[in-house]
Amino acid sequence: MAFRIGPPPHRSYWWGLAAILAAAGAMSVLYVADPVFANAHTLSEYIHQPRKWSFLGALLLLVFGSAVALIRTVRGRSLRGPCTRPLLALWTAGLATAAACPIDAGRPSPVGTVHNLASVIAFLSLPTVALIAGRHYRRHPEFWRPAALVRILGVVGFVAVTVFLVTFFGVSPQLVGATERIAVLVELCTLVVLLRWSCHPADSLAPAGPSRTRRCAD
Repeated sequence: MAFRIGPPPHRSYWWGLAAILAAAGAMSVLYVADPVFANAHTLSEYIHQPRKWSFLGALLLLVFGSAVALIRTVRGRSLRGPCTRPLLALWTAGLATAAACPIDAGRPSPVGTVHNLASVIAFLSLPTVALIAGRHYRRHPEFWRPAALVRILGVVGFVAVTVFLVTFFGVSPQLVGATERIAVLVELCTLVVLLRWSCHPADSLAPAGPSRTRRCAD
């Protein structure tokens, strides 16, 4: 059974995909509504704007879509690889924590610090999952193509997050919003691919040979 573009065997994929696409749509609307603000401010700062509910809704939809991928990965024992499930759980928990702990306007606070840490953990966890899963399946006779795709997304994700963090810490603050949105776009693409992968039966995703890397979870 090859990794095809066609419908996956489990309907939960469509629920997760709908949530991710709706979140992407909401973020796009926020950008179009005020691109000047969007380019110079992070997504988290929408919490202090009139459109804060659109931002929170998008974030919660992402949590839902990520939870679907995590549940399918655990229950179906798909998307194997060292630590993929704990890292996917970190991504999901990081998004949920960022939604529950908004930043404060104009001043640092413990809650804002938690928000920033959760966001960074989430940003770094998902491309790590992509790189690990891609490496785990890189020699599989049927799945080396999707493995190559997620590896590319993982590398691009790390580059995008690094550029965002550089702008966030003051090198080019006027572009912090733009660089963050590029990073988010890459992460959303990665999440869609991982969601698609997680909804496949585990027996069709078995690696060609035993992994040489010690696993955190399998």
